[in-house]
Amino acid sequence: KVLVYLMSQMKYRNCVFGFKYTDLIDNYGMSYSTITKAINELKEKNYIKVDGKRTNLVYHITPAVCWKGSVYAMKDKLEMFVDE
Repeated sequence: KVLVYLMSQMKYRNCVFGFKYTDLIDNYGMSYSTITKAINELKEKNYIKVDGKRTNLVYHITPAVCWKGSVYAMKDKLEMFVDE
């Protein structure tokens, strides 16, 4: 549910800005700890990456799941998710 919600909120280049846990708590009745665990699991499985500072986080969703934007920009985003 967390990944689907993030995909519904993403902007071009698969970025999600202003994501708040309270949105999921209100809409789906999920607990804060459940959302935290889901976010951590998505990061471990390399579905999402989180950048920024505590109050200004940007969530990036891997293009392997879905893509919103130009094909040319997808290459840059794919490189972000390639393990070194």
